[in-house]
Formats: sequence, structure tokens, C-alpha cells
Amino acid sequence: MAIDQTLTIDTEQFFKNLVAFQKKTSVQFGKLLRKVALMILKETVKNQEDRRAVDTGLSVGNWQVMVGRDNDDIKGVGASPVSDAVQQLYFLKNEGIGEVIFIFNNVEYTVYLEFGTEKMAPRAMLRDAINSVSMQLG
Repeated sequence: MAIDQTLTIDTEQFFKNLVAFQKKTSVQFGKLLRKVALMILKETVKNQEDRRAVDTGLSVGNWQVMVGRDNDDIKGVGASPVSDAVQQLYFLKNEGIGEVIFIFNNVEYTVYLEFGTEKMAPRAMLRDAINSVSMQLG
């Protein structure tokens, strides 16, 4: 698998933008994390659909958000990532400090959609979503 290194995430800048936005708005950090996680998830799903990286819908329906852990569940075709994420993010503490939010997809071929292969260009659905949300915050 050929990974395009130019499609990266500047995590340090993302965190700086997140903290600066929180200070400007005085929103509780946990509430901000909930909103940002949903923004990233929605943008990822939209990117996957817009970039025609959807055939059966299995991968697009399996974007998941969990607080404090990930899992290895694979949901059926037609699953609703956003409504499931809202339920999971309910468990995030309001202060949000020390919490880890996992945004992931357990469908095997999603990694090939995201990073590409020798014969397929990368779609960068998640990475572009994170970068987009970071720019919106900054």
C-alpha cells in the first residue's frame, strides 16, 4: 500500500486552534469536544460520499465515535454514524480534560480508501475532515 505522506494532520496546530477557540467562546471544554467530534464525523461521511468512495455503504455507515475506548464492531449497511455518535458523546464529561475521543472505522478496506493503494488514489476522508475543522476553529 502506498501512503501519500502529503496528506497529513498537524495535530499540534489542531489542538492550539481548539484551545484558542475555547478561550474565545468560554464554552466548557467537554461541550466543545462533543461539537468538534460531531463536526469531524459529519465532514468525514460527507467527504466519503462526495469522493465517490461509497459502493455498498458499509464503510460510510461504520464511522464510529467512542469516548475512552474503541471497539471492533462492524455495523450493517445503512447504519447511522451521526445518531450513534450523539449517543456515545453523551458519556463525555463536561470538563473534557483527560478524555480521549476515538473516531474510527472497522471496515477492513476503509484504510485503503483513506490512504490509497498503488492503483487507487487516496481519498483522505478523515484527514481532510480534521484539517477542515481545524481551519474552522482557527
